Amino acid sequence: MAFCCCIDQNQCLPQYYSLSQQGLINPDNGWNIPNKDPNNIPRNLPISIDFKFEDSENCGGMNNNYQWGTINGCITLSSQSTIEFSVSGLTEREDDQFDISNIWFELSPDYWSQLVIITATLEGLGCEMGFRSDTKVLQLPAGTYRYQLNSYTNDGRFHKNMIHSFSIKKI
Repeated sequence: MAFCCCIDQNQCLPQYYSLSQQGLINPDNGWNIPNKDPNNIPRNLPISIDFKFEDSENCGGMNNNYQWGTINGCITLSSQSTIEFSVSGLTEREDDQFDISNIWFELSPDYWSQLVIITATLEGLGCEMGFRSDTKVLQLPAGTYRYQLNSYTNDGRFHKNMIHSFSIKKI
């Protein structure tokens, strides 16, 4: 991933932003970014982005695909700030290691950390879904930082009404 080149909070070079998604039947699902255009990824805090999954066939839907999406972006802080990172949404309760969403953040040049994650649980409950959330708060010095948002099912089964919500904001 190329280093994010931001002059200030309002002037970031668009080539350092990317958006991808796969496995979806309806192109309107996935990231709630207008036209799925990386130029429409928010450049300023607060950042609030959702990923909408399609229901799997075994749970009444039509999609048996492995669904996933990734967004890469950057933020520039003009002064030391307290930043809250969060991800939340429904995940399956059938088996663990599925329906995963996370935020990775570059804490210093080329040092990345997974800050928050939600994932499914092993309960054997088929298409029953459970709400999950994870939040982390960091004090960050002024500077430019890269982030990555990831959402994926890891399979084509046991997802229904899943929307995973990501947030990065000053508090």
